[in-house]
Amino acid sequence: MKIVSTIFFSILLVSQAISQNAPVLCILDAAETGKLKQNKVLEQWEYKVDKKSKKKILNSVCEYDKNGCMVKQIVPTANKDNRPYGFYEWQYNDQGKLLTYSEGEIDSDSAKSYSFTERYNYNSAGLVSNYRKEIYEGLMSQTSERWSYTYSGSGEKTEQSFSKTIVRKDTIYNDEIRYSGNGTAIERTLNNYSPKGFSDYRKYDGEGLPVESIRYEKE
Repeated sequence: MKIVSTIFFSILLVSQAISQNAPVLCILDAAETGKLKQNKVLEQWEYKVDKKSKKKILNSVCEYDKNGCMVKQIVPTANKDNRPYGFYEWQYNDQGKLLTYSEGEIDSDSAKSYSFTERYNYNSAGLVSNYRKEIYEGLMSQTSERWSYTYSGSGEKTEQSFSKTIVRKDTIYNDEIRYSGNGTAIERTLNNYSPKGFSDYRKYDGEGLPVESIRYEKE
């Protein structure tokens, strides 16, 4: 392995985060959730009838938690060959605040071929203290992107991070970037494991300008 130290000048952009006050998506005292809870409904199947064949076709499957909040829904998609079903999933805390939300599509082998996930943590005041988002794509290759945002007790953004991983037949690629609360880059690590391996680390000053870089390359 060889080590090369240089200074890089580049501009890195960070994606925008969600609003600090995440919406409460499950109203525990709403009439609909109250009826589902009272009747202990945990699952609902809905069908439609094909006019020509007169056969029943699955329209949706819905699952509910003990409070009557919908926690999962499965529906058919237009792309019936490779991704016949789409899914939506929710998880709530005891106050009805959203903890996780996921959506995506399922292939013919019942494996997730695409998914989008959000995760929330709250402080004692009910404000978001941490927010994470992940996107996964698994068709011709496996790609995952992750964003993370951390907030102070007063709701100010204190740190952000982004990472991307790509796995193909002949390539494994990983990129990780850490930012300050205002979106200024702090450090970045880039790894490419094959076919030509290298690792690149860069550190930035308070204005986001590169001040240090170390690169490792496979001989």
